[in-house]
Amino acid sequence: MRRGTFQFLKSFLIEINHYNLRVPGDVGETGPWVVQTNHLVYPSLQADNPFWLTFIGTHPRYDTVFQFLKEAASNSVDFNFAKNMFASNDWYDAVAKQWHYNEPGAPGTSNNHTSVS
Repeated sequence: MRRGTFQFLKSFLIEINHYNLRVPGDVGETGPWVVQTNHLVYPSLQADNPFWLTFIGTHPRYDTVFQFLKEAASNSVDFNFAKNMFASNDWYDAVAKQWHYNEPGAPGTSNNHTSVS
C-alpha cells in the first residue's frame, strides 16, 4: 500500500478460470498505488464476483480506501497513515462524490467488521 517510488508495483487478481496483473492506473489510480480488496475490480473479472458482495459493504470500503490514497499528500502514506485510515469512522460515497465523517459502523468504513487496535 505504500506510495512513493515504486515503479514496478503490481497486484495479482486470480479466480479459478481468470486472472489479471494490475498496475497503477488500471482502474483510475492517480499515483503509484493500487487498492486490493475482497472483490475483483478489474473490468474483465467483475463477472466473477459473487452477487452477495454488494450486501457486505465491500464496494464502499474499497471506494473509501481508494479516496484516502487519492487525496494523500505525496510520500505521506506510511504505517501511521494506514493505521489511521483503517481505524477511521469516515467513509467516501463514490456515487455522490461526498465524504461522510464520524459515522462509526457505517458500511463504508474500513473498520466496521474487524479490529484494527
